[in-house]
Amino acid sequence: MNRRFLLVAISALIWILASNESYALCITFDDVQANSSRYTVDLDGDGSSDLIFTTPSPKGFTPSAPPVSLTGIIEPGLGGRVLSHKTGATAFETAEVIVEFLGGATDSVGFNFAVSGEIHSTWNAYIQLGTHEEGLISGRRVKAEKTLSERVPSGKIITVSEGFMEHSFTKKADFALINFNTTSGGLFILDNFVGTFGTAEDPVLEPAISVSPLNLDFGKAQVGTLSTPLELTVSSVGDADLQIEGLSISGQDASEFRMENDNCSYQVLLPGETSTVDVLFSPISDGPKNADLMIPSNVPGNPPVDVPLIGTGLTAPVWIDSVEIVDSQGEPSATFGKKDLLFITMNYTLSETLTRRYRVVTKITAFGVTAKDSRKRCSAGSYSATTSLMPGDVEPGAHKVVCTVKAIRKGKVIGRDTVTYYVIVTE
Repeated sequence: MNRRFLLVAISALIWILASNESYALCITFDDVQANSSRYTVDLDGDGSSDLIFTTPSPKGFTPSAPPVSLTGIIEPGLGGRVLSHKTGATAFETAEVIVEFLGGATDSVGFNFAVSGEIHSTWNAYIQLGTHEEGLISGRRVKAEKTLSERVPSGKIITVSEGFMEHSFTKKADFALINFNTTSGGLFILDNFVGTFGTAEDPVLEPAISVSPLNLDFGKAQVGTLSTPLELTVSSVGDADLQIEGLSISGQDASEFRMENDNCSYQVLLPGETSTVDVLFSPISDGPKNADLMIPSNVPGNPPVDVPLIGTGLTAPVWIDSVEIVDSQGEPSATFGKKDLLFITMNYTLSETLTRRYRVVTKITAFGVTAKDSRKRCSAGSYSATTSLMPGDVEPGAHKVVCTVKAIRKGKVIGRDTVTYYVIVTE
């Protein structure tokens, strides 16, 4: 008996734990099923496959060897018929056997094989190793070492050549492609697949959470009124179910914010699903208000998601909502030449109707020039004031744009709001 076949036959009985993650062993295919196109190996008994042998043959694997007394094949094994291949086919498309090393393979692999017919003049078995990142990294062709012939009961003489493939490599391999070459019949079988193989770690499925937007800014609101609701979306972005606990609002001004249409609390979101909640602002006093919307969940190791809630309460009947600064083409800009014309629009809100005793005064000041406007007998609502200015002969650099709106009753200011912006003037 060839010594290498003897060593492999003995190693079929030995399982050696090389480390916590890899095993040196021989796979004997004792439980392979006829006509199955897939054979899996679970090295560590965790219920997940660590090696997968597949064949593209529509007839699957044939466990039985030809009826010849072989020395390196102990049935059952992985057998089949050598495929015919189209010109231009890829290495994966032409392989008779594909081996996936889900935990990687290191150092070397080997197997006994038998093919129908005489020893081929070039090669009988061919293995190629590869990685997912680099593709094929190495390969080896070998001839069979002996030819055996026997007469079967029908009187026909069966000729089979058998040999041993062993291939060493330096990089950790993710897969192997195996081909066979025969002189007649086109049949092959392999057995006693040896090597050092890693175990595939089961992926850790964990939930993850995402919110949009990252904060809710309500701007300015009249004291005693209720703002338009702002919607917050909570998304499950992990690979396990997201379990959301009860949402809450905390912080110094928590009582001035509230939730409605809460579709998030105590919900379970599958990966990819979303839920929403509306938040409203109802200031009870003047000044900036801040609170936090807390979203606890089952995301491991993370505190509840904190969504800042921001708003400003006003008792004054008038306030500035926004200021728009655009160039002569109507495009927003913050940089202008000395001879460029810029248009400044101040948008403001009047929270109550002004009688003839009231008036609203707006002022826009920039580059030493003030544009002023006045309104009387205004209904509650939204208004704007616009002016156009040219920087002129000012020093290059940053310049203030100050916008002010005032509500006046009988000559007394009863409400005021001022916003300051900056623009850059160039030569």
